[in-house]
Amino acid sequence: MKVAVVIFPVKPDSVLVKLAKALAAGIEGQGHQVDVIDATREPEKKLIIYKYIAIGCEPVSIFGKISERLAPYLAASGAIGGKRSFAFINQTFFGAQKALLNLMRSMENEGMFVKSSYMFKKELIAQEVGRRLHIE
Repeated sequence: MKVAVVIFPVKPDSVLVKLAKALAAGIEGQGHQVDVIDATREPEKKLIIYKYIAIGCEPVSIFGKISERLAPYLAASGAIGGKRSFAFINQTFFGAQKALLNLMRSMENEGMFVKSSYMFKKELIAQEVGRRLHIE
């Protein structure tokens, strides 16, 4: 199955990039084909060809704010309504839980079915979660 791991990093060398690659490695361990998409570098990338979509963001403030690019990207990414998905963020000290809720809300506003979510601190945990995600 084709899976997309879409991220909205604040910086190109962000922890979120490493977490996304670890998550993708875990999902690939299940036998799926995974593409990691940096939406800040590939804003025109369509998601219609993917059966499962994982979306990751970083909190950009202590109040749980996430990237302003997320909603327009999802709106322009093709027919994603009804797609099963996974939401994740890198866990920071403040605002992480609210940021995760904001991310899931944005995904659900586009009609995505958010099956689960997670706040990652370490790559090893992200990879293990990827191995255990119920993608089918």
